[in-house]
Amino acid sequence: MADNSPGAPVRKRRLIAPLVIAVIVAGLLIAAAMGLFARKPTPAPAQPEPTPPVEEVTVLTPLAPPVLSRRDLIEGARAAAAAYASGEPVAEGADPMVRRTFRIRLPFGCAGPRTGPGSDQAWFEQDAERGTVKLTARSVDLTTLPMIRSLPDADSLEKAEGFWIPRPWALTESCPASREVPALAQPAAAAGQSLGLVRLSDAAASRVPRRDGRPYEYVQKGPTNALAAGARGYRLMIEGQIAAFPGGRSVRCWSETPDHQPICLYAVTFDRIAFEDASGAVMAEWRE
Repeated sequence: MADNSPGAPVRKRRLIAPLVIAVIVAGLLIAAAMGLFARKPTPAPAQPEPTPPVEEVTVLTPLAPPVLSRRDLIEGARAAAAAYASGEPVAEGADPMVRRTFRIRLPFGCAGPRTGPGSDQAWFEQDAERGTVKLTARSVDLTTLPMIRSLPDADSLEKAEGFWIPRPWALTESCPASREVPALAQPAAAAGQSLGLVRLSDAAASRVPRRDGRPYEYVQKGPTNALAAGARGYRLMIEGQIAAFPGGRSVRCWSETPDHQPICLYAVTFDRIAFEDASGAVMAEWRE
C-alpha cells in the first residue's frame, strides 16, 4: 500500500538535495583529476654545467746567480792551477763563471802609512800637520806578462791592466793579524803575486774605461786623532763581471817551470772601484 501520508514528499526532497550536492562534488573531483592528468609537466630549466676552476700557472723567474766572492775566485783559480800543473786539457763547453758578477775587497795599508811612491798597487799617506790622509790605488800593467803575450790574439791586444789579489791563501778581506816571530838571520822573500784580475783591451775597444797609469786617489780631511783609523788599514773594493779569454775560459794560468807556482789571471770587466775603511764604510767610488 502506498504511503500517501503528507510526510513522504518532504522526506524525498530531503534525500534529493544531498545526492545533488554529492554528484556536483564528484564531478568537480573528476574534472580536477582529469586536468591533472592532462597537464604536461613543465621541464625544469637546464642548469649550466659548472665551469671547471682555472688552474693558476705560476711563472718562475730564474734567480740571478749569487755574486762571486773572494773565496769563489780563489777556489776557482786553485782548481785551474792544479789542472794546468798536471797538464790536463782545457775543459770543453761553456765556462759557468763567464758573465758572473764578482765583488772582492783587497786590504791595503796594513803596515801603516807610506811615504812616497812605491811598487804597491794601493797605499795611504798621512799628513799629521794638515790633518789629512790620502788613499791611492793604481791598476797594474800586465801586458808584458808571458801568459798575456802568448794569447792567440796577442797581436791585436793593446792593453792588459788589472789588480793582483794579495795573499790568495787567505779567505778573509781584512788585514792579517800581526804575530810576534823571532828574527831570522836570513828572512825568506815574500811570496810573489800569483792571482789577479785583468781587463783586456784591443785596438778597437773604447779607451774610456782604461786608466793608462791614472791612479784612483782620495784625500780625507779630519782631526789628527781621526787618522788612527788607518792603523787597521783600508780596503780596495772591486766589482765587475767575469769575462773570457780566447777559447772561452774565464781563468788562464802559466808558470815558468813545473817547479814554479802557476800564476793565474781572471779575465774581467770593472764596473765599480771604491775605497772603504776597515769597517766597510765607503769613502769614495768610481763607476766605469
